[in-house]
Amino acid sequence: MITIGLCNELNYISKAFKMPISVILGTAPRTKSFIEIHIADEMLRIFYRGQHIWQETLKQPMSNFGVESCSDIAKIIFLIDNNNEAWKNLVYIENLKNGTQ
Repeated sequence: MITIGLCNELNYISKAFKMPISVILGTAPRTKSFIEIHIADEMLRIFYRGQHIWQETLKQPMSNFGVESCSDIAKIIFLIDNNNEAWKNLVYIENLKNGTQ
């Protein structure tokens, strides 16, 4: 599961090194899939099975990233793994210019 702590730590590393950071996490052997986490300029982007499922700022004080975001990301992954198209209704891609979806 994606957690707030994980994303904040990756964001901290990205800012400290002044460069984008990407991490690929393997999921359970049953699905043989990978979660891709990319952070650049305090923007979190998450991809799963080739789908862009989440994009949200981590920049404070504008960030609303939290437990609900992580919960929705977990739901999306579960729905994709179960071939349920309802995952498309949960995808969140924040607009980079004005902070809206």
